[in-house]
Amino acid sequence: MIPDRKVSFSYFISHQHFRPEQVEILSGIRPHELNVGLESVEAAVLRSMGRSPLQLERFEEVVDELSVLGPVTISVILGIPTDGFEGFRNTLDYLARLRAGGTRDRIKAVRVFWMIVTPGSFFDEKRHQLGLETVRPGAPYLRRSASFPERDLERAVRCMVEHEARDLFLWEDPWPGLHLPGLEGLAPPPPQQRPRNEDGPRGRGAVDLAALLPDLVTGAEVSDGWI
Repeated sequence: MIPDRKVSFSYFISHQHFRPEQVEILSGIRPHELNVGLESVEAAVLRSMGRSPLQLERFEEVVDELSVLGPVTISVILGIPTDGFEGFRNTLDYLARLRAGGTRDRIKAVRVFWMIVTPGSFFDEKRHQLGLETVRPGAPYLRRSASFPERDLERAVRCMVEHEARDLFLWEDPWPGLHLPGLEGLAPPPPQQRPRNEDGPRGRGAVDLAALLPDLVTGAEVSDGWI
């Protein structure tokens, strides 16, 4: 038990390996946020990532159990090389329905991450086979793949921003409008609003990265073409 429950933690939890006895363990350590990685509801997409197909009933049981403890955030990925527009939209629609169901708010937010094809990763090694092209220079976010052409990636971003449950979705990566045509005038979802406390908007103990690492500035070249 954390003394006086003044400390809270963010947890990253695998729904496939979650067990009911973990609820009792986690209840003694106040959670700030409970993050569950879903990534996609599409069986073929999950298999390409080395994951088992989603068991919807089991996934929803885990979300129910965790939501008793604290805010649950689900993560999904836009642009998985084996995914496509319809699969991504199915994932968003499913999570919107899941939030709407039940007797309480089970999902605080859905974080949508833009796919990064990390150098040396499985997908990077299949780059030619999957027709991958990534954003350059900078972090290698997916620009297109054989199953997710640029036009469909643009449609997927619009689907997220214009979805009837758009308030559910959070975007924290660079805005694709800088790289994908057709999105220049589209505003990204607003950042998540965190409540203020007596220590100010950032909370006690927050560190200014610019003061800690003065060389860490936007646009600085790090190594091997990364910025």
